[in-house]
Amino acid sequence: MLAYLRTLTRGPVAITLVLLMAVAFAIWGMPNMFSAANRAPARVNGEAVPRADLERLVENFVRGAQRQDPTFTRDQAIEQGVAERAIHQFVRGLGVTASDAQLAEAIQSMPQFQAALDPSGAGNFDPIAYRSAVAEMGFAVPEFEAMLRAEIASVQVFTALSLGTRAPQSFAAFDLAYQSETRELSFVEVPPVNPETMPAPTEEELAAFYSERSSAWQRPERRTLMIAVADPTVFADRVEVTEEQLRAEFDRISSTWAQPERRTFVQITLPSEAAAQDAATRLSSGAEPQEVATALGGQLINHTDVTREDVADARIAEAAFGIALGAPAQAAAGSLAPWSAIRLSSVTAAVTPSFEERRDEVRQSIVAEEAVTLMQDAVREFEQQRRRRVGFEEAAAATGLRAVRAENVAADGSLADGSPGLGFPGAEAIVQAAFEARQGRASDWLNLETGEEVSVLVESITAAFVPELAEVADEVRVAWRINEAANRQRATAEAVVAAVTGGETLAAAAQARSLRVVNSPEGLSRQQVSETFGPEVLGQAFGLGVGEAGVGRLAVTGPDGRPQATPVLMVVGVRSVSRMSPEEAGPILEQIRIQGTQQLQQAMGDTLAAAARGLARVEEDEEVIQQMFPATAAAGS
Repeated sequence: MLAYLRTLTRGPVAITLVLLMAVAFAIWGMPNMFSAANRAPARVNGEAVPRADLERLVENFVRGAQRQDPTFTRDQAIEQGVAERAIHQFVRGLGVTASDAQLAEAIQSMPQFQAALDPSGAGNFDPIAYRSAVAEMGFAVPEFEAMLRAEIASVQVFTALSLGTRAPQSFAAFDLAYQSETRELSFVEVPPVNPETMPAPTEEELAAFYSERSSAWQRPERRTLMIAVADPTVFADRVEVTEEQLRAEFDRISSTWAQPERRTFVQITLPSEAAAQDAATRLSSGAEPQEVATALGGQLINHTDVTREDVADARIAEAAFGIALGAPAQAAAGSLAPWSAIRLSSVTAAVTPSFEERRDEVRQSIVAEEAVTLMQDAVREFEQQRRRRVGFEEAAAATGLRAVRAENVAADGSLADGSPGLGFPGAEAIVQAAFEARQGRASDWLNLETGEEVSVLVESITAAFVPELAEVADEVRVAWRINEAANRQRATAEAVVAAVTGGETLAAAAQARSLRVVNSPEGLSRQQVSETFGPEVLGQAFGLGVGEAGVGRLAVTGPDGRPQATPVLMVVGVRSVSRMSPEEAGPILEQIRIQGTQQLQQAMGDTLAAAARGLARVEEDEEVIQQMFPATAAAGS
């Protein structure tokens, strides 16, 4: 081997590689060949943001933010990570820092650093939990504390800058009026008009309607596909399994089926052999284990259905698994405690599967594995035949693959006859691959969840087109009638509104059109109207003045949860408006003002932080960032 390597390094290939490297060094210089690996991903006011810091910040931003917002992307995390450095620089420039006492208080108050098994429930700080959690976040303790100190200082600065902000009383009064407002409303339901009652359109009306909306009848691009299916179950019948193979495979995997012996016993740890013998005697006479442990000052440990390996103390495990079921309790010396008394209560025998019991299972395992190997061999042979220009269908037949033709498939998987699509699992992935491939080219092999592998050839493509009116005249007539029925419905509703605007009462305007008015029994809030009638009716009900009326669609859903195709229109009339006055509100008004103050302070703090980021000179190295986070190049994730 060494002689071979020495020969290889003297050959023409090695000499060529050396010459190419020498030319590269001469043109670009050695450092520049790997410069992206050494550059910082970003600089803030000239200060480099280390790669490791940005990676940790991004990872923790993504982990934390996606719990609240699953759409939060890695690109947003990168932006926040760089922005955080800008804010920390701004605060550091003001000379503000957090004290050691503030840092300690912050760390000790964080719930993730509390003792998980604290019996007092007081949530005491656990140094072990602290170090473990910090390590899990990817930080060394000094690095984490430096970052946290900077965060505390930033909060102090922006809180101080916004602390004097106070919501005026008028803000609270306005918010009170908005939140407490209720309205007495009247509703007139204008039901859908049956499209079947509409007269047939004239040829001119039909042509005009089609001209305005012809894109609604556009036919999608369709492709005719030939699909080669490699099914491992087809190759399973070709597999022959010998007795020697069965025995060898059983020997290889039988240990995974074996179940070790399990025992249930009690252990009382004690300081001396005499105490352990005393405890064993008491246990053998039927005394309760807890009573024995309490009387002798020992600790009771219950071992339930455990294996030998489950017992932490190896010497106790040896003793417990050496006692015969029904034998008296025994005293045993331990490794972790000086002595123990052990009483055995149950034994579940070890299970060792026999060859005959598992014969069929072993055979199925071998057949499944060999079938996949044969299938993959067939796929390779299929590809070789295709390279020799054998037809797609002929190559499939020659290699034992199944060929399926699917004609006129659209990008959504539907077929020209209106059926939903291909009739086997994995159809969605197959159609996607087909619409990414060029005509006359086969896709890469796709692995389906069923274990099958498929390749798709695009035989022909029919481009998307808008048919002539004559081809879709019946469809257009149906659509025209539906549209005309909706126009009639809308005209009726707007006529009611016009009558109210002209001075009629809503009741009179509705009665003249054989419609019924329903008055709300009491004032309704925004939430009540929204939940009952939907957003359009809400906009009318709380956007109109007393005595006015407006039209909104009622939010009606069908059995599938989707909006109803033929909506109900609702004419809404406002009879009265009620709001709580500041005098009636009492202490509620002050609570609203306090909430408003907190919101203003938060908004101001956010604005100041954004200003600090905006003032910073941020330079991002896109090449380095793409190298560090390649997923950001795709879909922004």
